[in-house]
Amino acid sequence: MRKGIQLTYREYIYPNNIDKWPKWLDLSGIFFNEESYDGTFFASPVFGINEYTTKQGVDIILGDIIHHNHRSDDEESEDFGFVLTDKPESTLENLLDYINRHPDYMIDPHGGLMFFEGDKKIFSGCCAGLVNGLEAITNIYNKQDAYMGHDPWVCVEYKKNSVIVWGDNCLEKYENPKENIANIEFSDDELHIYLSQVKKDVKLFLLNPFKQRLAELHADIADELTCAIMKWLGFESNYKHSKADTLY
Repeated sequence: MRKGIQLTYREYIYPNNIDKWPKWLDLSGIFFNEESYDGTFFASPVFGINEYTTKQGVDIILGDIIHHNHRSDDEESEDFGFVLTDKPESTLENLLDYINRHPDYMIDPHGGLMFFEGDKKIFSGCCAGLVNGLEAITNIYNKQDAYMGHDPWVCVEYKKNSVIVWGDNCLEKYENPKENIANIEFSDDELHIYLSQVKKDVKLFLLNPFKQRLAELHADIADELTCAIMKWLGFESNYKHSKADTLY
């Protein structure tokens, strides 16, 4: 039975938000086929972040980063957001300048860890992001508390030689019996292998499809912007293997 862990992109996107995204992005991978509570339509694209992420997937992640972090028309302070233009070159230059000046202000796209076993899948909950997912890798590896969003409140129960990932916080009081809550158990050996692979997958994503797409949009700063985003996400700022690539 297929089993493992992935870092995934997962965001609810509304058409009126997409209309504000840069027109030079390829967003053909987004299909609005789900109706929301207020009658509008939204999409919730879900895909793994690794070296095989498609160009459309890269553009969705890049578009989400730009959408959440660019300065709105009524904001004048340079401390919050960067200027979005009609051209990819100037937009990416402004993004690079902003992330170098204020990396702590950056808002990351929604997503997080996805645990799976066969057809069973447990996604991180609401308000979890890619940064949370990367932090959770280290925390779970070291059997520490890990935030993976809420609604549902995904949690990890640590055993002597294994961990159990619960689809909701079964460790607190719930009306539903514990056995009715989705869960997946990983041995410590499985966990170490899968978590190490997730971090490698994200690094390969950044160094391959992500950087390649930046090179298409603005070759002069593709390396520097990739480096800045890797540093923001907690990777070493160079492309060589280092102790920071381990989970210890």
